[in-house]
Amino acid sequence: MSIIDVLLGSLGQAFLSTLASSLLGLLLAWLLMHAPQGHFKTFFQESLLIFFMIPSITLVLSLLYTGKNFGGTNFYGLAGIVICHTFLNAPFMARSLLYTYQTIPTVFWRESQHLDLGIFLRFRCLEWPFLKIVFLKTAGLILVLCLVSFSIPLMLSKNLHALSLSLALYSELILEADPARAFLYIVPFIILVTFMAYLNHFLIKEVPSPSIRAYLHTKKNFFYSFLLGVFATVLMLPLILGLLSFLSRETLFLLKDATLLEACKNSFLIALTAAGGSSLLALLLVLIMPSKVFPLVQLILSIFLLPSFVIGGFLIIGAGTFFDDYAVLMTLLLHILIPLPFTVQILKSRLTRLQRQNEPLVLMLRLTFVRAIRVIYLPQIKKDLLSVFALSAVFSLGDIGAAALFGGAFETLPSLILGCFRTFDLERGMAFSYILLFSMGLFLLPNLWIRKGRMNAVL
Repeated sequence: MSIIDVLLGSLGQAFLSTLASSLLGLLLAWLLMHAPQGHFKTFFQESLLIFFMIPSITLVLSLLYTGKNFGGTNFYGLAGIVICHTFLNAPFMARSLLYTYQTIPTVFWRESQHLDLGIFLRFRCLEWPFLKIVFLKTAGLILVLCLVSFSIPLMLSKNLHALSLSLALYSELILEADPARAFLYIVPFIILVTFMAYLNHFLIKEVPSPSIRAYLHTKKNFFYSFLLGVFATVLMLPLILGLLSFLSRETLFLLKDATLLEACKNSFLIALTAAGGSSLLALLLVLIMPSKVFPLVQLILSIFLLPSFVIGGFLIIGAGTFFDDYAVLMTLLLHILIPLPFTVQILKSRLTRLQRQNEPLVLMLRLTFVRAIRVIYLPQIKKDLLSVFALSAVFSLGDIGAAALFGGAFETLPSLILGCFRTFDLERGMAFSYILLFSMGLFLLPNLWIRKGRMNAVL
C-alpha cells in the first residue's frame, strides 16, 4: 500500500474513533453534571480514572472475551478498533468537560431555572458556549492519539497497513525489515507531533480548575439516573466479566508458572529502575530549567506523547541498527523518556506554587537558589516525587510498544501477553493482562492517600 492509502485509512479510523469518543464523552459529562448527587454518581465519576491507567491490551482482551462468550460478536477490524478507542477516550473527554462545567457562573444556572428552559434549549444556549472550545481542542487531541495508536490496531486490525500509521511503521520496520521505507512515515509523525504539542499546551492552559461557588443542585430526576446507570453498565461490563472470568479459573496454577514468575520479576525490575531514572530526570529538568524556556521544553517533551514503539522506531531508523545486543538498555531508555511530559508538568506546577508561597521566606533568610531547594523545596515535594515515581512505574509496566520492539530478547508481562495473543490463546492472555493490571494498581495505591486528584493537572 502507498503512504497515501495508509494516511487515508488512518484518518478514516481516527475520525470515526474521535467522533464516537467525543459525542459519548460529551453525553457522559452532561449526565454527570445533571444527575442527582449520590454515592453511585460519586463512585462512577471516580471510577472513570480506571480508563486512564488500564492497559489497552486488557481492555481489548476483555472485549474479545465478552464478544466471544456473550453473543458471538467479532470485535476484529475497524469496528473493534473504534469501540476500544471510544472506551479509552470518552472518559478523557468527559473529565475535561466536567472541569469546564464548573466554571459556568451560578447566576446563569439560576436564570435558566427561572426561565424554565428545557433540557436541549438549556444545553444549546447556556452550556455549549462554555464547552465548545475545550470540546474541540480535546477532540483534536483524541484525533491525533487515534491516528498514532499502536497497541489497539496491532491486536485488532486485519490489515497491518490500513488503519494506523504506527502499525504501518511496525509492518515495514519489524515484519518487512525495511528501514528505508519505514523512514517515509517519519514526516507525517513530525507533523502530528507538532499538532499534538500545540493542542496539549493550550488544552492544559484552557481547561480551568473548578471554580469556588455554591453548587446548584438539580432536581432529582429518574431520567438522568437511568441513563447514567446504562452508561456505567456499558463501560464497566467487559472489564467486570473479564475479571470474573479471571478469578473463576485456576489462577493459582498460573501464578506457579515459571515463565510468568520470570516475566513478573523482569517487569518489576525494569519498572523500578525506569521509574527512578525518569523521576530523577524530571526533577533535574524542573530544577535547572528557567521559567522562560519551559514552553520550549514542553514542546520538545511533547515528542514523547507518541507511542513508545514509534519513538523506538525513530531511534532504530536513525541509528541504522535494531539494537539486538542492547534490548534491555533500549527498553529502559524508552521507559525513562515516555513519562516525562506528565512528570515534568506535575513537578513544575508544584514547584512554581511553592516558590510563590515561600518567596518572602527565601528573601528574608537570604538563601541561595541551591540552598533554598535543599532546605525548603525538596522536603515539601517528597510526596510529589513519590506520585511521579508511581506514575512512571505504571507507564513502564503497561508499555506494549517496547515489548513489540525489544521483547524478544527477554520476557516481561507485556511481551508474554503479546505472545499469547499471537498464538490466539486469548483466555491465558487475558489472565496475564489482569495480573498486569493488578501490578500497576500496586504502584498507584500510594497516590490514594498522598493527594486525591493530584494527576488531574495533566489531564
